[in-house]
Amino acid sequence: MVVIASPESARTWSRLLAHEERTIDDIVIFGAGSMGTTIGRVLLGRDMRVRLVDADAGRAHDAADEMP
Repeated sequence: MVVIASPESARTWSRLLAHEERTIDDIVIFGAGSMGTTIGRVLLGRDMRVRLVDADAGRAHDAADEMP
């Protein structure tokens, strides 16, 4: 399942589906443009595992080079 939402909305969906509190720590972002990489950096700063996926291989490689 992919939920595209604010962190609080994603937690609400998680509670409804799992009936228990879980920490979100593994994120996949589709789109390695400026918005995707900015969001990725913010989430990395929150100690989350981030994966960026992009149909443009060059953009995906550029993002991978810029991110830790």
